[in-house]
Amino acid sequence: MTQLTREEIEAYHRRKGRINSIVLTNVQRGRGTLYGGHALNSHLDPFLDRPTEDFDVYTRESGKKQAQIVEDKLDRAFGGNFFEVRKGQHPGTYRVRSRVTEQEVADFTRQPKNLPSQQNQVMGRRVSVVTIPFIKNRIRKTLRDEKSEFRHAKDRDALRRIAVQEELNKRKKLISGKRISPSHSRADMFSIPFFTKPIKAFRRI
Repeated sequence: MTQLTREEIEAYHRRKGRINSIVLTNVQRGRGTLYGGHALNSHLDPFLDRPTEDFDVYTRESGKKQAQIVEDKLDRAFGGNFFEVRKGQHPGTYRVRSRVTEQEVADFTRQPKNLPSQQNQVMGRRVSVVTIPFIKNRIRKTLRDEKSEFRHAKDRDALRRIAVQEELNKRKKLISGKRISPSHSRADMFSIPFFTKPIKAFRRI
């Protein structure tokens, strides 16, 4: 790896706030669908978010081609050779990596057929993300894979957060009047006990 100068490192950090915008613009223009941490967070209330920095993107074209396109856009925006493309851990996945921080910026993989997706808000932008049922099925498949044991704790946590959100969504429907039980008046729904009832959904995981 070519050694970067102090001036180049400073220039990178002054511009690093542009990374997310450039990656999301590429997704937004119809070239991809987010999965992974950012996609999951887009389905959850903010207090259930788990901080994540890099993007996982399914693309309609080859992962390598899209990674090279994004790398080129980032280098032009930063005014130098600050990024590189590397093969990912899984076949067909390519990563855009910062040469300054040595951290991944985004992973690109050709999307599977009939990928279920919807439009959600991610960092203030409306982009395509995979659905919650797709996320749950993908996580459960990983949990059955002994070779992926290193990420099982993280995946179990994701399923628990999803279960909490699903229970909250049911409560929101009750409050909106779509499924009000005859045994609960609207005043009951805004009472403290109604909101503080323990959420037990994750116990079924």
